[in-house]
Amino acid sequence: INSICSKARFEPHFSHMYAELCRRLNRASLKFTGKTGQVLDFRQILLNSCQTVFQKPTPSVDEESEEFIRAKLESIGNIIFIGELCKLQMVPIKIIHERCINSLFKSVQANLTEKNLKSAEE
Repeated sequence: INSICSKARFEPHFSHMYAELCRRLNRASLKFTGKTGQVLDFRQILLNSCQTVFQKPTPSVDEESEEFIRAKLESIGNIIFIGELCKLQMVPIKIIHERCINSLFKSVQANLTEKNLKSAEE
């Protein structure tokens, strides 16, 4: 599952194909045992993987560094992949709205406030 998610993030032009693969694997009703012994289905593991990357902070390094660019590309690819999963009804709209969109708005708002403070200091 992590391999599929990783490929989807770093190859966003194939996100639709990876989302369709996930939908088909989900229909197969695959079950996995977690580290704590709990039984998880494919969709739960998929959504947890997407959420983990979505919530991962951007590295605080130079914006032109390879590490920063790679993290940004992964983040954007993850958002595209989540959108494709949503179009195939693998991710509920409620989660997209409550978790993703609100989080992105808060992040943008925080960045704007930070930039305004820096501008005011200069």
